[in-house]
Amino acid sequence: MLWDCPSCGTCKLLGLTHRFCPNCGAPQDPTLRYFPPQDEAIAVEDHPLVGPDWRCSGCDAPNHARATFCGACGAPRSGDRPVALRHDVVSTSGAAFQGETAADAKRDLAPPSPPSSS
Repeated sequence: MLWDCPSCGTCKLLGLTHRFCPNCGAPQDPTLRYFPPQDEAIAVEDHPLVGPDWRCSGCDAPNHARATFCGACGAPRSGDRPVALRHDVVSTSGAAFQGETAADAKRDLAPPSPPSSS
């Protein structure tokens, strides 16, 4: 579901992850959520404001680089810190996702092996 910010007019914000407008910090009114028309539906991963690029200094939530307010708590972007990329975390600390071993994580980041010629 999506919602449009009544304060600044930003449209098509994600209902579940943008509890506050990433452009002005206004809170979401859940009664204003809507499903887009079928011809305007896009996958969540293709939404322009998806992608963790900075962490909120107030609540530690990841936010997109273009957001000026935290989508989780509405705090303005100040004192934030960048979100570490998976490649960098795995190569420096060997960290992995929950339930995954460090070896699994490193294998996922390795370049694909060329097909065998048999």
